[in-house]
Amino acid sequence: MDAEGNYTPKYSDNVVKFGLGMLIRSAIFILLNLCIALFLGKLWQFALLLVLCVPLRQNAGGFHLHSQYACFILSEVIVLGSVFVTGRLTDKLVLQSLILFLSVIIIYFFAPIGNSEKVLDDTEIKVYGKRSRFLSGVDVLLFVLSIHMQWYGISS
Repeated sequence: MDAEGNYTPKYSDNVVKFGLGMLIRSAIFILLNLCIALFLGKLWQFALLLVLCVPLRQNAGGFHLHSQYACFILSEVIVLGSVFVTGRLTDKLVLQSLILFLSVIIIYFFAPIGNSEKVLDDTEIKVYGKRSRFLSGVDVLLFVLSIHMQWYGISS
């Protein structure tokens, strides 16, 4: 409320609309992928992919499309492709190890990545870079642990 007793919103309508739109798109993305994962019998793979990749993506940045809908579609293709392909690999451990190794190298040297909508300052680069490297280390640790514990059912 201002001095005259009128309500003044803390955030502009555009910010609220953007946030609500993002929330709705995220919910649709998760529900759609959950339905597809259940249909394919790949619920574990889907859950694991979201748990490991979403925090990393939020901190490492990455490729940004000009349209939120194009981003939604590309994200959908990547998630579905990842879950679908992992069940069809013949030599899963070698290929997964190679992909993980290359991912860690890329994250270590290039993360975080800003974009024209979000230019990162020096502090953000340092903080997001540390978080990205930490999360990628957690991914490696879980990968090694899964091999040691013989949790092969997750990727099949």
